[in-house]
Amino acid sequence: MAAITAGSSVCFNNRGNSVTRNSQGTFCKQMTILFYVLAASMVLVALSFVVRPFVPAISPLTRGFAQLPLLIAVLTVLGAVAIYFVIGRPDATVISADSHARGTEARRGDAATGGQKQLGSVGSMVDGLAEKLKQHPDDGDSWLLLARSYDHLGRHEEARAAYAKAEALGKSDPSLESALDAVQPEDSATIEVRGRVTLAASAAAEVSDSDTVYVIAKAFGGPPMPLAVVRKPASELPFEFVLNDESSMVRGMELSTAGKIVVTAKISKTGDALQSMPGYEVQSNPFDAGDSSYLDLEIDPTAGTTSN
Repeated sequence: MAAITAGSSVCFNNRGNSVTRNSQGTFCKQMTILFYVLAASMVLVALSFVVRPFVPAISPLTRGFAQLPLLIAVLTVLGAVAIYFVIGRPDATVISADSHARGTEARRGDAATGGQKQLGSVGSMVDGLAEKLKQHPDDGDSWLLLARSYDHLGRHEEARAAYAKAEALGKSDPSLESALDAVQPEDSATIEVRGRVTLAASAAAEVSDSDTVYVIAKAFGGPPMPLAVVRKPASELPFEFVLNDESSMVRGMELSTAGKIVVTAKISKTGDALQSMPGYEVQSNPFDAGDSSYLDLEIDPTAGTTSN
């Protein structure tokens, strides 16, 4: 049975769920009327039993009228039950709306997560295409596709290099060429940090080809946000790297804006830079970002984390 709070803007259905007047006003009015009708019928039934002993013997002609209150009560209860089943669950629309809202929020969350995964997937596909071109360097169409992909990811220097190879093979894209020409590197973008990452032979057994190697430059004594990052599969070890403004993570926080920096090389089993393998990390000494010294970073769990 539904309970109605008089003078309130909320009524409750038989499941205890509140139904607002704005969305279920008609239902509240119906249930209020039904409540008073049932209450009146029960009063009539009670009075019929209370008054009956004080009424003279009922003649056969009036016996039917004496049973009228009980008949009204029975019909009222049956009518209430019928009305309830006709109305059904009035909160169904509210539940449906809430479910729709929750579904919409869930889809939005999935879309956001899907967008992040898609971005990572695009980066992986681009890296895979670059690997393919090492085996088939005469594929001009693939070089052109790689240049477009690099440009889409904001890796303009790599896009220019790939486009130059595509042009050498007779493939061109005037719109892409114009876009690359419009992105002129600043003078400060010539700052680069070059080096090589190697893995100690004694540690090779603990590292699989599917692991990920990160080379990260950070401001010495500054915020934890990386200035530049290079990410490669462990299968490419040993490899050389170049850190510059093209590999920056956040606009306005590039190598060219930093003073002293430190460069770290680490290995992750999960692909997450924050979850590196304990001990499989090496860090350079602090140095000026404009210093052109070549870094030699060897990851050796037995030698500590600092490299000269």
